[in-house]
Amino acid sequence: MGLEAAVTSPWTDETGGYFTLPQLVKMFGGRFEPRWLVKASELGILRSEGARFYAPSPRMLRAGAELVKTGIPLDEMLDVVAKLRDNVERAANDMVRLVEHHIFDRFGPGLPPSDEIPALGDAIWRLRPLVEVAVHAEVARAMERAATRHLGDRLAYVLDHLHDHSETESATAPVSDKASGRKRATAKKSTSRKASAKKGTAAGAARKAGGRRKSRA
Repeated sequence: MGLEAAVTSPWTDETGGYFTLPQLVKMFGGRFEPRWLVKASELGILRSEGARFYAPSPRMLRAGAELVKTGIPLDEMLDVVAKLRDNVERAANDMVRLVEHHIFDRFGPGLPPSDEIPALGDAIWRLRPLVEVAVHAEVARAMERAATRHLGDRLAYVLDHLHDHSETESATAPVSDKASGRKRATAKKSTSRKASAKKGTAAGAARKAGGRRKSRA
């Protein structure tokens, strides 16, 4: 009646994938160390199956590979994942307990009435995307606070250094460059004055010619 599917079906549309050790090494840009397999296996991120490794979440594996390419060791990253998992599992348990208490407990310890089962399934299906939205929003909030706390001062230092460096370069520009700049500015002004003088001369000649024509008339 939909309740079993709502409770037991996967909460993600991601499909797991298989990888060989050479494929993993290539994915991690040649920086994959076999010793990392132990911790990845303990966390269930990789599972050995014969000559291949199964990854329930290839997206997580690829994200880890990109971080390793930036210089972050995978074993230290997996330590963070382990802490994250503990916190997420506690939050997930608390969320499911809320559903159990406020939706299921009102029917007592036994089976709910058969006519209520479809509504229970619908409630759980509605819960799925809401939980995902809440988790993503909290992760984004936490990452923003952490980035500001740990990287804000470094960013401010870099920006101040770039500003000071730009001012220093401007103040210590070679004298020849400054002189050339002044010469170019002077030349532009001189050219402008000459052009104005020519225009004035031409205008005066035109006025004189007009005056002679009027006197003859």
